This record gives sequence, C-alpha cells and structure tokens, in this order.
Amino acid sequence: MPSFGLSFGESPEEQKEDKPKETFLEIIHDISTHLTTLQHVLAIGVSAYVIYLCFPGPLSLIAWHVFLYTIGWIFLVTEGILFSRSENIFSSRLTQKWRNIVHWAIMVIATAFIIAGFVVIYEHTKAEGKNHFDTEHALPGAVATFSAYIVFVLGVPSFFCNKEGALNPIIKICHVVLGLVAVLSGLVAAATGFHTAWFRERSNANMMKICTVTVSGVCLTVIKKPILNTHHEFQIFKNSSNISLKMNSKVQNIKKGDSFFVDLLEHITTVSHVLLLSVTIFVIYLCAQQESFNLTTWHVFLYILGWAFISTEGMMIIAKENIFGKHLVAKWRQHVHWLIFIVACGLTIGGFATIVYSKQGRKHFTSEHGKTGFASLILTGIACINGMPTLFTTQLRRFVSPNILKVFHALVGLGAVAVGLGATITGYKIGWFTRKVSSMQADLCIWITIVCTIWGCLKPLLNIFVRSKNIVKSCTS
Repeated sequence: MPSFGLSFGESPEEQKEDKPKETFLEIIHDISTHLTTLQHVLAIGVSAYVIYLCFPGPLSLIAWHVFLYTIGWIFLVTEGILFSRSENIFSSRLTQKWRNIVHWAIMVIATAFIIAGFVVIYEHTKAEGKNHFDTEHALPGAVATFSAYIVFVLGVPSFFCNKEGALNPIIKICHVVLGLVAVLSGLVAAATGFHTAWFRERSNANMMKICTVTVSGVCLTVIKKPILNTHHEFQIFKNSSNISLKMNSKVQNIKKGDSFFVDLLEHITTVSHVLLLSVTIFVIYLCAQQESFNLTTWHVFLYILGWAFISTEGMMIIAKENIFGKHLVAKWRQHVHWLIFIVACGLTIGGFATIVYSKQGRKHFTSEHGKTGFASLILTGIACINGMPTLFTTQLRRFVSPNILKVFHALVGLGAVAVGLGATITGYKIGWFTRKVSSMQADLCIWITIVCTIWGCLKPLLNIFVRSKNIVKSCTS
C-alpha cells in the first residue's frame, strides 16, 4: 500500500546530507543483517502455520511428531544457526563467546525436540506393525535425527577446545560438515513431509508449495555462512597457521554503539515490505493461473503491481528506515520516490480503466469495492498533485510555510491509504479472489495488508503531529 505521507518526513539535519556515511563493506553487512531478520520471520511463519494445523483435533502421535519436529527442526535449529553469527539484530551486540554459548544452548533444546519427535513417530509405526524406514520421508528424517545427535556430541569439544590448539580447525570442520549433512537431510525430510497424506488432508496445494519453497530458501541461505567459515578453517588447517581468518573481523563491531530500538524499527520496516511483496507475488501467481488474461484479471494484476508493490517501493525508498534508501542522499531519495510514484500511478490508472471498460454499460460504482477503489484513485491523484509543491519548499518559503505544504500532503496521502486499504480488503472478498483461495489464505492476505499498512502510516502520523505543533507555535509567536 502506498504511504504518501512518508515522502517528506526528513528532519532538517537529514536534508543537509551531502554523502552516504556507510562504506561498501558496511552496506553489505547491513543487508546481511536484514536478510537474517527475514529468515527469522519466515521460519517463525512456517512453524506457526504447521503448528496451527496440529490443533484442530486431538493431538495424535503423528500430530505430536509434526509438532515436535517443527519446533525442533524448522524453528530452533534455524534460530541456533542464525544466533552464532554477528549479522543478527539480537546477537550482534554479544561477544563471539556468548553467541557460541547461546547457539549451543538452543541446539541442546532443538536436539531434545528432534529426538522426542523421532521416538514418537517410531512408536506409532511400530504399534501399527509397519516398517518405519520404507518411505521417502522417513529415511531422510532418520538420517537427520542421527546426524543431529552426532553434531551435538561433536559440538561439545568444539565448544570447549582451545582457540590456539592444533586440533581446533579439524574439530570445527567436522562439526560444521556433519551439521550440513544434518540440515540438508532435514530439509529433504521437511520437503517430503509437506507432501504426506497428513499434511494434504489439512492444507492445500498452494500452501504445500509455499511451505516447501520457504523452508528450502531459508535452509539454503542459512548454511551459506557455515560453508564459508568451514573454508576459512580449512585454510587455517592447510597452511598450519594460527592466523585468524574470521569473516566478520572488519564489521564485527560496526554497530556496537547504535541504538537497538532504531535497528529494530529498520528491521520491522524491512519485514513489512517483504510481507507485502509476498502478498503481491501470491496474487500475481493467481493471475498467471488463468487460462487467458481477461479484463478483470488485468485489473487485479495492474492494481496489485502498481498500488501494492511499486507504490510501496516509492514509500520505502525515501523513508530513513529503508535499508536501501538510507544510503542515498535526501535529494536523490526524493527524485527516485517521485519517479517510482509516476510509474505506480500509471499502472493504477490502467487498472481502473480496464475494470471500467469491462463493465460495458453496467453500473460500476455500486459495490463497496468499486466505491472505495474510485475514491482512493481520486485521493491518490490529489496527493500526487499537492506533492509537487513540497519538492520546491525552498523556493516557496516566502509564500507558504513548508510545514503547511507537507502536513496537507501527508493528510491527503493518509486518506488515500486508508480508503485504498478498504478497497483492497473488499477486493480480497470478491468472487474472483475467493474462488481461487481458501478462506484462511484470504484472511492471511487481509491481515498482512492491514498490519503492514498501519505500520507504514505511523511515521507520517508522527510527522503530522510534530509539524502541526510547529505551525501552531509559529502562529502564536
């Protein structure tokens, strides 16, 4: 959803920026930190969904197996690996020693859940007189469980070994290699588990694909860092050198003095952007499933692309909480913001024109969706028009206060966002959408849109409050 009011929330200090402060290495580290946050969210999302499927009825032994393995494998193992790296908003301010301690503690709990899940399903198949290891899901699951236990045992000497010891690289290499075997076999077990009869009975084909792709993506990106670290440890062992080659030596303490709260806001903004992008991709995927693109499908495609995605990019590129926009000077953020919104408005107008033409004599503005959609388009046009003077506040300062221009622009923009949110929610409830998805998927799209839109509106609301106070002070002084 677009948040026009975010466009001009820069403080005077930010407007005076001459050049980005971050080096290229710091930017890469910052991007890695945001990607790690995304991995947290994806792992939690899939885990919460699978656990939700376990509880509609009584917890059978199979449901207990799914519940324990989901918490142990998909959630805790992922969190344990992520906690050992510095590119993590929660562990970046800890020393390497404490990150290793927390990593070890999480993996102990994860291993307990994994072993318990394996025992539960083994007893279930044994009670039914079946062979447990004759399916494509069970075999990799057994390998993953056995590997996880070996990694846990091997991790103990790796945890306590002397940093200067000659065996230190060998122990770490063995620990990581077996850990990779465990994670990859666990990935195969999870992917095949999403296609078992138990999962098919409780979910649908779309969610099976989403869970498989999400877990695969998280897993393959999580193991990248351990692989690179293993390469460095192997170089240490090969060269018989005690020189430290840790990857993050240059960026380990870059953000040591930064505010955790500011970092948290940045990461929440990144997550909000990714969630809205995910909904956009999902809706475009539904459009692509059509045998032919009729005018209604073109309307959905153009609106979701222009209104939900590109306009969100326009908002994010200018906000200081945006990981990419914050590395640009304020002047360039405004220019890019303006160009992106021109494209977004063009797509939105195209989407409106297609749905109006498809009616061909029928009344269009009779439904809640049609009325709110038309109103949001009008407000969007007004917001774009009254946004132009805010680009020239310096030249217009003699005639009108910049605060008045920006408050008016933000108010109209928030109105467009609020009405557009109503149009989007009603759009998720019309027949075109409900015929293609389950009620749970529709509700998920609605709530993601609501939460992310509200989050995007908090900053412009705060800016309106601050600038309104300045206007009152200037009038009374």
